[in-house]
Amino acid sequence: MAAIAYDVAALAFNGDKAVFNFPDAIRSHPVPKSNSIVDIQAAAALAAKRFGARPKTMDTSEVSPQETGECVDEEELLNMRQILIEMAEWLMVSPPRFDPPKSD
Repeated sequence: MAAIAYDVAALAFNGDKAVFNFPDAIRSHPVPKSNSIVDIQAAAALAAKRFGARPKTMDTSEVSPQETGECVDEEELLNMRQILIEMAEWLMVSPPRFDPPKSD
């Protein structure tokens, strides 16, 4: 929900001159009481909560990494290093030799 937090902070600092991630929803975000970091963080947290952000203390044992925003190392998951090595080895194999057709 960093995009929502950015929108709240941009509105607080730049007003309507800011470029927003969600321009249609900017008026529904809470407005910070002041330009202090604490007030902006509180407003951003409230905006994220309203837009369905998950709490930081959630149990992630049954949640996929894509849902929690964690990165998955696809190279490790797919053993990409070994795949690339095997592909390179196949490139070094010479193509099969065919004898030219015999003419009568």
